[in-house]
Amino acid sequence: MKKINKYKTLIVTSLYLLSLNIVFIILLYKHISISNMFFYFLGSITLSATINIITELFKGKVKKTVEIILYGFITALYIAQFVHYNFYDCFFSIYSLTNGGQVFGFMPAIIKVIINNLPGFLILTILLITIIITLIKTNDEQTNKKKLILFSILITSLLITTISIYIPNNNLYSRKNLLKITNVETKNVQSFGLTTAMLIDLNRYITSPSYDLFIKENTNIYDEEKYNIQNIDFNNIKTNDKEITKLTNYLKNEIPTNKNEYTGIFKDKNLIFITAESFSFSVIDKDLTPTLYKMTNEGLNFTNFYTPIYYASTSDGEYTNLTGLLPKEGTWSYMDTLGKSFPYTYANVFKNNNYSLNSYHNGIYTFYQRNEIMPNLGYSFKACGNGLENYINCNLWPQSDDEMITETFKDYKDSNKFHTYYMSISGHLYHNFTNNDMAKKYQEKVKDLNYSEATKAYLSANIDLDKALEHLLQNLENQNILSDTVIVLVPDHYPYGLSKKEYSELRNLDTPYAKHKSNLIIYNPSIKAKIVDKYASNIDVLPTLLNMFGINYDSRLIIGKDIMSDSEGIVIFNDRSFIIKEGFYNEKNNKWQGSKTVSNTYIKEKQKEVFNKTNASSLILEKNYYKYIK
Repeated sequence: MKKINKYKTLIVTSLYLLSLNIVFIILLYKHISISNMFFYFLGSITLSATINIITELFKGKVKKTVEIILYGFITALYIAQFVHYNFYDCFFSIYSLTNGGQVFGFMPAIIKVIINNLPGFLILTILLITIIITLIKTNDEQTNKKKLILFSILITSLLITTISIYIPNNNLYSRKNLLKITNVETKNVQSFGLTTAMLIDLNRYITSPSYDLFIKENTNIYDEEKYNIQNIDFNNIKTNDKEITKLTNYLKNEIPTNKNEYTGIFKDKNLIFITAESFSFSVIDKDLTPTLYKMTNEGLNFTNFYTPIYYASTSDGEYTNLTGLLPKEGTWSYMDTLGKSFPYTYANVFKNNNYSLNSYHNGIYTFYQRNEIMPNLGYSFKACGNGLENYINCNLWPQSDDEMITETFKDYKDSNKFHTYYMSISGHLYHNFTNNDMAKKYQEKVKDLNYSEATKAYLSANIDLDKALEHLLQNLENQNILSDTVIVLVPDHYPYGLSKKEYSELRNLDTPYAKHKSNLIIYNPSIKAKIVDKYASNIDVLPTLLNMFGINYDSRLIIGKDIMSDSEGIVIFNDRSFIIKEGFYNEKNNKWQGSKTVSNTYIKEKQKEVFNKTNASSLILEKNYYKYIK
């Protein structure tokens, strides 16, 4: 018993960290595996032994204070990640923490998330209080022999962990693969536990992760008349960087998308592209939002289009819309575009065709560094703080989409050809009638609807976007350029400012992916209305429009694919789950849900496709790959 008393703190804290991981995983994933628990156990001993070694440097009350601060901080991280995951559907990274308040930038909404997930929040809070009280009451001896044994325990646990990780395993997301050839935070948390996953993220924040790709050789020769392909000499890309070489081999072996009946149908037309903040197509109603209803039903109607949320909410939504790439995990990909080459973004392809290029955002001009990013992507840019305040009332919250789109029309209406990009904001949280100026503006129109206040406020605010489109169509018609203009609208993410209960008032949320189901508006009066049921997402919009505008581009170099081509559709979520026409594969629990039974071999092939697309997207951004393409 004496020997055990010497190590009471080590035993208590190891069991505490293990319990913390188990509770955390069950709260978020609803299940847990025995093999994962083994690594939580090893991780708990490793971390506990490390902290014990640190605290052995102190004595008395100072030692106790350091222990409480360290374990309190660790538990606070669990609580913060729990709240963040329930808000944004992902974990925050070290990069996000170093970029300050935009991680937890909306405290009333955070409090709402806590209330909606109160049982889990209280369980984690009780664990925090329990460890503090336990540490206050727990005392053990300090001896040199004890320090030596602590070091021995630490080294042994690290050794067992390392050996266990490298036991042969053909799982695509084995722990070895997670450490060596990809970066998937949700899988890291599930496989190693949160603290270990965050340490892996810290290491990658400092050193950058490695990425691998599974390459299938493709010896087919493709005709440029039939496929969206350019004469690129991949063999002439000379570099000592093995990852760039591997990426080159992967891209040159990709199957290009075919040209089709929609190729060039919008050639030389104007393009107005709107990324709609927190927009859900569930708000579309013949009476409430008649212009959105008209544009959806009279244009191309994409009934299996999804807008997955990734790691930096709005900025990742913009990034996918503008680049056709999946965001890189562990960073803010939108900001990482600065100083890098993106030849296929709308502005960069249209400037070669003598288009006038403008972009607008009715929020603060420096948010997400848009004042630097938009010019880097090829646009002239105005927002609140660098010129848009001369057009609209920037003192509202949120600011008006109708004002922005209507008042800025004069900037480009007389251009021979133009491309205009808008990042809207009217649909932004908070969804209430107290401090949301757009919701208050149209409150009378929704007051009799049989919904909760938050849902009514959300619908009300989105009427402003509908009004913006109504006035835009009128202005284009008055200018006699409506038939020469294509309007595209796609959301950045689902309205996470609504609780699940509130959002379910507008749509059925009975599947893990239902909240991400969306739509895409591609509207021009000359186009014939059509329902497109292919599975697609935001990354597919850019190549679809490049094809429609008859732009000469190489479809192998964009991870998204032309929706109108004969390529197979796939939607990739931030945890590497995916949905295809046959069904949905949930990577969290390795379960298939679909109308068709598919083989394990087929699922593994699709997992590899997802693995490749996410890793290739990360490498294109990280390595500034497009600069190598001539």
